[in-house]
Amino acid sequence: MNTDLVTRIKEIVEPIVSVKGLEVFDIEFKNESSGKVLRIYIDKDTGVTIQDCEDVSIILGAVLDANDLIKEHYLLEVSSPGLYRKLRTEKDFIRYLNHRIKVKVKEPVNNQKFFVGKLTECSDGKIIILLENNLKVEILLENIQKANLAPDDKDLFK
Repeated sequence: MNTDLVTRIKEIVEPIVSVKGLEVFDIEFKNESSGKVLRIYIDKDTGVTIQDCEDVSIILGAVLDANDLIKEHYLLEVSSPGLYRKLRTEKDFIRYLNHRIKVKVKEPVNNQKFFVGKLTECSDGKIIILLENNLKVEILLENIQKANLAPDDKDLFK
């Protein structure tokens, strides 16, 4: 992936998306079996709608074509990060306090590398998760290898 190209695309895309009350969650530019794909993930506190994706796709398609940054043929996809979105920054963890998450750590904590539970706290570079056995675990953000939302089936039907 060309990080300079993705950085330039992000610089163009962020102000456009923010006008619509959205934020750029992530940008990928990849070779896939169907060819080159530019995938832009958008997000907002109240959740992304299909209409949000359509509106942003139309605007960004025109703006990206006008800027002519990508010289080859590509497919533009605009979508939400989804129910199982990655949690990468302290801001992400704070936004999803009291949600069920799944975390993989780099170095074991209490002899474990995987945790699933309710995110109860995020401050001072660490998170606290209430595990499903009602124990709490404290994890430093710098020790997190991967974290995602992990909604329960019952959460999906609220």
